[in-house]
Amino acid sequence: MRVISKRQAVVAVCLLVATAAAVSVALAGTTTTTKPAPPPDWLKEVAGRVAAADGDGSPATLRFALTTAQAAAPLVGLTPGDPSVEADHDRAEYVVVMTGTFEDVNSFSPSGAVVPKGTCITITVDPSTHAVRDFGLDSGAVDTSTVGAMTPFTLR
Repeated sequence: MRVISKRQAVVAVCLLVATAAAVSVALAGTTTTTKPAPPPDWLKEVAGRVAAADGDGSPATLRFALTTAQAAAPLVGLTPGDPSVEADHDRAEYVVVMTGTFEDVNSFSPSGAVVPKGTCITITVDPSTHAVRDFGLDSGAVDTSTVGAMTPFTLR
C-alpha cells in the first residue's frame, strides 16, 4: 500500500476543487442568456423626435434591430427590388418599430386631405448620419420577420 504525504493530499484536494469549480463555471456559461445590447442613445433620440412629431411622444412599445436595407424594406412599404434599396441592398440600417396613436402631419397629402393616421410607425435610420431614410405608418402590426429578432427599448 502506498502512503501519500500531507503535501500530496493537499495538492490533490486543491486540484479536485479547482476542477469542480472550472466545470461549474463552464456549465453555468452554457445556461445563461446574454441580455441584448440597448440601442444607441442617438437612436432613442431620433425615435422620440419622430414619435412626438407624429402625435405620440410616449409610444406604447418600441423595438429596434440593426439590419440591411433589403431586410428592412418591407417594413416601410418598399420592395427589396425598389431602386432606393437595390442600389445598396446590403447597407446597414437600424429599423425601429413603434406602436401608439399617430398622425402623419408631414405627409405629402393635398391641401384639405385627411391626415393619415395609424397605430404603428416604422422608420429606418442610417447608422452613420443618424438620418431617417424611410418612414412607414400602418393601422396594424407590422411583420418584422425579415429583420429577425427585435429588441424592445424605452425612450427614457
